[in-house]
Amino acid sequence: LTIDDALSPLQRLTKYAASSIALQRLVHVRTLGEVAAAAGYADTSREIMPLLPALAVDAEGIIRQTLALQLRPLADALLGAEAGDGARPSPERGPGYAMVSNVILAFLHTLLGDALPEVRTAAGSTLVAMARHLSPADRRGGPLRTALRLAGDRGSDDARVAG
Repeated sequence: LTIDDALSPLQRLTKYAASSIALQRLVHVRTLGEVAAAAGYADTSREIMPLLPALAVDAEGIIRQTLALQLRPLADALLGAEAGDGARPSPERGPGYAMVSNVILAFLHTLLGDALPEVRTAAGSTLVAMARHLSPADRRGGPLRTALRLAGDRGSDDARVAG
């Protein structure tokens, strides 16, 4: 397992998150939120967000679970970049909010339906924690709809997320 230390954290994340070696993917997915916070909105949207589709369906459950946990710090980074100086971002402000409410919530929705309970639990915890970022209208539309859908899923008790 070799990692090129000459690369910046963002370059390492983009290179190794797509590695054929699961351990390299895991190590770098764990840095996703931290790297996004340092990279800023433009680099995060251009370099990090395109990594999410493959990671959300990774063959390794631990990768999907780690992604689910990293979506909250990723959202914090996207929204914090808009607010500047640590100020709390206001709902429905700018492209970072749109990315969180549209894109990140869609990945959480996917992960909430994962076959592994550990992935579903991590996604559920992240969804609850991220609800504070959302406007009341978006809370009713996205997370509440997802929770109600899962609660009403009578097909499999294992597919439900307990909250």
